[in-house]
Amino acid sequence: MDLRIEEAIDQPYALVLQAMLGDPGKWLPGLARDAADRLVTDLAVRVGNVRAARSVEVDVTPPTIFPDRCEIVVAWKAAEDAAFFPELAGAFTLEHMGPAQSRLSFEASYEPPARILGQLVDRTFMHRTAEASVREFVLRTARTLEIRAASRGAPSTDRRGKTETGRGGAPG
Repeated sequence: MDLRIEEAIDQPYALVLQAMLGDPGKWLPGLARDAADRLVTDLAVRVGNVRAARSVEVDVTPPTIFPDRCEIVVAWKAAEDAAFFPELAGAFTLEHMGPAQSRLSFEASYEPPARILGQLVDRTFMHRTAEASVREFVLRTARTLEIRAASRGAPSTDRRGKTETGRGGAPG
C-alpha cells in the first residue's frame, strides 16, 4: 500500500534544509535511543478523544541533496510484536516553494502482515489507521522543522545592538 503526505512549511528552503541536515533526533519528533541503542519514536492516531500510539524502530539514511530538493530515506517497524504490524519504507523530500516557503512530503509504501488476511484487514481498517498515524508524524515533523528553521533565521541583536538575521555555521 502506498502513502503520500505533503505539508507546507512557512520558512525559506535554505533554513529548513539546514535544520534537516542536522541530527535526525533534533527534527524527527520524539526520536530517542532505547535500551538496545535503537532509534525509536511513537506513531500515533487519534480516534475521538483517544490517542493510540505504537513505538517504532526507525532507520534514517544520510540526506541526498539534489539541485532542487533534499531526500532522506526513512524506514520503520514496530519495536515490539513486529510480526503483527507492517514495516514501512519511504522518503522525506524537502522542496523550495518560494522565497519564504518550503514543502515537506513523505512518500512511503508498506506491505500488510499476514498475507491475504492482512490485506483484508488493511483494506477495511489498517490503511486508514496507517495513513492517519503517518499524517500526524509528518505534520509533527514539519512543525519541528519550521520551529528549528525560524530559530535559525530569526532576527537577533548582536553585542553592538545591530540586528542580524540567520546564524550561519554548521548545520545541526
